[in-house]
Amino acid sequence: MITKKFNFKLESLLKIRKLKEKVEEIELAKISKEINHHKDLLVKYNNELSLIYDYYEKSTQSLNSVKVLQDFPFAIDKKRLSIAEEERKIDKLNIKYNDQVKKFNLARGETKIIQKIKEKDFLKHKKLINKKEEEDLEELFRIRKNYNKKNKKAFACK
Repeated sequence: MITKKFNFKLESLLKIRKLKEKVEEIELAKISKEINHHKDLLVKYNNELSLIYDYYEKSTQSLNSVKVLQDFPFAIDKKRLSIAEEERKIDKLNIKYNDQVKKFNLARGETKIIQKIKEKDFLKHKKLINKKEEEDLEELFRIRKNYNKKNKKAFACK
């Protein structure tokens, strides 16, 4: 009986494809993390803008100095610019994220193709081994049958 170990000829290519897929996945995670960071900043800036508006309303009701009231439009404009900048960054990162998803899906597809080839080759190998084992068993049965016939003839002659 032959019990030959399965040897996939494209194993090194499969390892490279898996590594490429992992690299693309890590890059995707980095971009996602960066998007979440900028979204958190956007929420923070919106909260700060809300606080500025609240403080402005309170200041106008209490008739604080004109100098303080003059600074509010500048502070509001500055926060709005920060919010707009974060939104632009998020938009750019979303585009980058979508491109990275495409790269990741391509890498995953290439890996799956090689894995399917490996599975097919393994099934062929398994069928070949099973066929060889069956042939070996049949040969053993034939040998045993011939041996038994010879022994019966030898006993019959005596």
